[in-house]
Amino acid sequence: PETVVLGGLAPPALLERLAGAAELPNSVSARKDRVTPRIVVARGGQHAVLRGAAALAVSGVLSPRFGQIFTAKRQRGGDLLKGGDIAA
Repeated sequence: PETVVLGGLAPPALLERLAGAAELPNSVSARKDRVTPRIVVARGGQHAVLRGAAALAVSGVLSPRFGQIFTAKRQRGGDLLKGGDIAA
């Protein structure tokens, strides 16, 4: 990923400490011309998680491939709620 965003229910001070202490291995994203930090703390506090979940749901509905996510498993007669292989 271009950037990892830390957020959630943890106190902002803890998230800042985690972001500052994270050791990141060499990556294709470690470039000299990079403008965005590799790890950032979410702005918006605890509500950032809710907005992210809502954006993911909307993105799934608007995706032209949304229905294909479940089709193969349904055709095999599998249980859509078990198995953990549903991609978001």
